[in-house]
Amino acid sequence: MIKMKQWKTYKDMHKEMRRQGIKGNGKKRAVIKWKNSKVHIIHLLLPNKYFHDFELIDLTEYEVGLLSNYY
Repeated sequence: MIKMKQWKTYKDMHKEMRRQGIKGNGKKRAVIKWKNSKVHIIHLLLPNKYFHDFELIDLTEYEVGLLSNYY
């Protein structure tokens, strides 16, 4: 979401698409709304590798909670 807010406008998102070589224009979306982060084009622009490069923690690798021992 932070990266999406840095784009600020749909035009900036399109510039990033062109930089990465992604073709197509898609629908106009508000890039500052959290609900639009699940759109397919965002997943192309910000793949999981993008976040692994920042060495962020992948929460799917950890077992947490009280019921994690009962699976």
